[in-house]
Amino acid sequence: MNTEEKAATAMDILKSMQGTKEVKVPLILGGKKLHDGIAFNVGVLEYNHFLNESQNQKVSMTNAASNFLKRCVSDDDKDILNEAIKVPGLLDFFMGAIIPKVQPDVAESLDSLTP
Repeated sequence: MNTEEKAATAMDILKSMQGTKEVKVPLILGGKKLHDGIAFNVGVLEYNHFLNESQNQKVSMTNAASNFLKRCVSDDDKDILNEAIKVPGLLDFFMGAIIPKVQPDVAESLDSLTP
């Protein structure tokens, strides 16, 4: 694969990763399934807003994370999310479940891909 083909392949890969990603996070507490999957729709605007807010000295990291989840949650799941994040530890749980599913695996080399 020549340099031009590698660049085209890289651009195709990057473009395929753009847009909004839907992530469903099941809610299981104390061995009881409370929800099959709270749906979140995360795009670059929501993610960048979270990053900007989390670096703002006027907004706490907790508020930035809470705002992010509330911006991304589906309309059908807003009520259960609002109650769930009042439980200590669940805000962190949701952030830890969502972020890894929307960010790419950047440890891989594009050069190692086979066509």
